[in-house]
Amino acid sequence: SNSLQPFFEFLRKSSVRTVVRANYRREPGMVMSSYDASRLDGHGLHHLDLPYDDTKGAVPPVELIAKLLQTLERSNVSMSGTEAICFHCKGGFGRSMVLACCFVIHELDVSGRAMLAWARIARPGAITTPEQEQLLCSIKGRESLRKIIESKCCCALQ
Repeated sequence: SNSLQPFFEFLRKSSVRTVVRANYRREPGMVMSSYDASRLDGHGLHHLDLPYDDTKGAVPPVELIAKLLQTLERSNVSMSGTEAICFHCKGGFGRSMVLACCFVIHELDVSGRAMLAWARIARPGAITTPEQEQLLCSIKGRESLRKIIESKCCCALQ
């Protein structure tokens, strides 16, 4: 627990109250398991596990995007408050960035192309595959994202 204390302090100083993890607790290439999410509970942090396979820079299943948006909405997490959200994954193939972009598209009703441009400036290399680009570029805004979720398929990739 003491080894995580600096991490908890960093999150607190950064006004993070919600942590979204896009990796599994154990994945190929990980030297050890990811953290136990229950350890965040005592530090005033909400945790959401949204793992999906990312071996080749895949896109999240629409069910996962829907779960992200529904869970954050139910928890009253939004970009209009003063609290931050920490999206992360372990592999470095774009999982957390794609989920974060979907959240911002939903919250601010901006296009996926705008989010792709922002991601390229803010985190160069965070969007790693043509499939991730296609998904983001296919989302015109909040309503478009809602339709993709309701269709239960990632129409950009058909």
